Amino acid sequence: MQFYFSRICEATSALSKHPSPKVGAQAFEYWTTLVEDETERMSKGVMCMGYIRGCFENLLQMILQGISMVSFEEDDEDEDWGHALSAACCLQKLSIFIGNDIMDTVVGFAASNIQSADWKLRYSACISLGSITEGPDKQKFLDLMLSALPSLLSMFNDKNAKIREALSWVFHRICEHHPDFVSNKQVADEFIP
Repeated sequence: MQFYFSRICEATSALSKHPSPKVGAQAFEYWTTLVEDETERMSKGVMCMGYIRGCFENLLQMILQGISMVSFEEDDEDEDWGHALSAACCLQKLSIFIGNDIMDTVVGFAASNIQSADWKLRYSACISLGSITEGPDKQKFLDLMLSALPSLLSMFNDKNAKIREALSWVFHRICEHHPDFVSNKQVADEFIP
């Protein structure tokens, strides 16, 4: 693969923007598989070529762009497995592999879109935050969430059901990976109601 890696990067980058959600999703599936493979190799102490670390910044930008490509509509009952959901899955795996280095870029992306008039960008902001609950340093993530909590909780009043659903998923992920955060009295007093 090392001889073709730059061509693979170019091809998947182009395909990630393809108008067909099924084609775009496959570009992110490739990267998800590679991240999982490198994560497994690192955990077993097996030699790893370091493809992900070598292209991390470009890959992260491609993923965030993909998360913004929401292909379903506000009144659809189910989300189609397309660019956004496949990119979010890839971001989850990348977050576990990269750790803290993912925080600033993803938080910046979320902060710039969380108050957007476009519901798809608000949705993308929520999905990106929920995707990094596992991986970064626990305290760094919790500090971020504590400062963002009032804004996030106010989004439960969003008129768009997809936003409320995405926010519920974010808090589900927080409860799953950081139960001590939710049981903190300061947080619980705001969150439980």
